[in-house]
Amino acid sequence: MDIDALDVLYLRVLAPPAAALATALAVGLALGLMQPLLGLAVFAFLVAAGIGLALAAGHAARLGMRRRAQMTETLRARTIDLMQGQTELVMAARLGAQRRAIADADARLAAAEDRLNRIDSWAGFGYLASEHQKMKLAAIEGMWETQPAPASFTLVGIPDMEERTNHYAIHIPWVMGLIGTRSLMQEIPGILELVDKAEDRIRNGIIAYDALQDYRAAPSRDAVPPESVRTFEEHGDDMGYALLLTKYVEDPRGATEEQIAQAAWDTVPHVPTLFWAFRIMVGIGFVNMALMAAFVMVSARGTITRRPCPGRVAHGRRRLVADGADSSAHHRRLHPALYGADRDRDAPDAGRDPQGAAARPRARGAASARPFRCRGVRP
Repeated sequence: MDIDALDVLYLRVLAPPAAALATALAVGLALGLMQPLLGLAVFAFLVAAGIGLALAAGHAARLGMRRRAQMTETLRARTIDLMQGQTELVMAARLGAQRRAIADADARLAAAEDRLNRIDSWAGFGYLASEHQKMKLAAIEGMWETQPAPASFTLVGIPDMEERTNHYAIHIPWVMGLIGTRSLMQEIPGILELVDKAEDRIRNGIIAYDALQDYRAAPSRDAVPPESVRTFEEHGDDMGYALLLTKYVEDPRGATEEQIAQAAWDTVPHVPTLFWAFRIMVGIGFVNMALMAAFVMVSARGTITRRPCPGRVAHGRRRLVADGADSSAHHRRLHPALYGADRDRDAPDAGRDPQGAAARPRARGAASARPFRCRGVRP
């Protein structure tokens, strides 16, 4: 128990704020090298947003926590009164009222829990994939079998849907367990284990589907057999899995074991697509981070004017057009018979020495060899 407590303390209480603060500091420092005020503003915004989100979630959940605790105690007390004072309630004709009071307390408790769940989903939606989308997480990781905690991260590999394995896989120990569960002891279920659980839920869903037919056959709700009511309440959450069988058979109750296994594998997405799409996305993110880091280093060293930039490209295009125009004008001055004497006399350099005119392109070329500096960037 002490080890579990330390696991929760370090990985779920201390590690997330420390990682968020380090990230905000890195972003602020990177932007501060280019513009100190911008870096300070972004750092302050990230810290304020992180603290503000936690404070807002805590403030919003405070009322819900109080109401849930109050309704829990109220429901417990009213249930005890019903069980211990059932005779007195019957004699006072208050049994129905007491049952309605219990139902009202239970409804308020459910509303309070629903509110808390919404706040938790709003504040921590980034970790819901590991809790409610386990199959998608396993497919992204290409994890066919459940690994001992903490699970390793598959950097690259070739997922094989037929053999249900990864060829030429390279693993990084512990990384997936820390990312997916924020724990050193919690396992991440693999695809094969999740398929087995899906088969069990399909079978439970068939039981719930059979009980639902008793609901439909009964003329009223009060006429439903109590056994069917209890069965449906116990397995009703799995009835959606039974409906996966409608792809292969009209009535899920008549499905074979092969059809049940096939329906369970229908819950598995196309693993290679998710596997590589996730890694391409992460790779693009790292490339952008590397470009940002390179830009920050060049800017901090003051050598950005010696690096290629879009201004050089635009300057080169302008020089190409200008040189072409100058060459055409020079050709007209050297061959006036081809273009007419009037045009040659009207030229700005008419009457000058052709040798002097011919020397000007070299001067222009020498001038254009001077280093060009991007507009808006100080050397």
